[in-house]
Amino acid sequence: MASALLLRHTHAVETAAWLVVVTYAGAFVRLALQRAVAAVFPELPRVLFPDFLANVVGCAVMGFLVEQAALPKGTPAYIGLTTGLCGSITTFSAWCAYMALLLGGAAGTPQDLALCLLAGWSFAVVSYDFGRHTAVLLAFLCRKLRKRDDAQEKTPLQPSAAATVFLRSLPTVFALLLFALVRA
Repeated sequence: MASALLLRHTHAVETAAWLVVVTYAGAFVRLALQRAVAAVFPELPRVLFPDFLANVVGCAVMGFLVEQAALPKGTPAYIGLTTGLCGSITTFSAWCAYMALLLGGAAGTPQDLALCLLAGWSFAVVSYDFGRHTAVLLAFLCRKLRKRDDAQEKTPLQPSAAATVFLRSLPTVFALLLFALVRA
């Protein structure tokens, strides 16, 4: 009984630790994307709210993570990456606030509202699906490489090769975002 309680407590603490750490990373990514978009497009079209690109990136990463067999669902790492990282990159509340401004006429016309609603929802769904399909494609390519390596009697790739490739690319992405943040 006590060991089960301790195990649940340990899981909760580990999950909270993941959430705390990656939430900061997600917020940093969102702010870096905001600055990068502002630097490239000083005057955004009214149909695109300032966090549009962050929502697209966050949804794509979420889709990618959902398809990862190497990242078991319900683990602290999975909860941290999906809820903490992706939840901090995307910002549904900022999008809703922008919709309220459009609805009230303070930031645009009713046509802008309709287009922004359409763009916000559709790009979120398309980005999520893009992330899922990217993960499936990467897993397929890794399986092909593993079969080729097995045929050549080389060391096969690890089962988590798709996740490893993704996680190894994160420092590069963060470095590019940091560069964009510093330059903006």
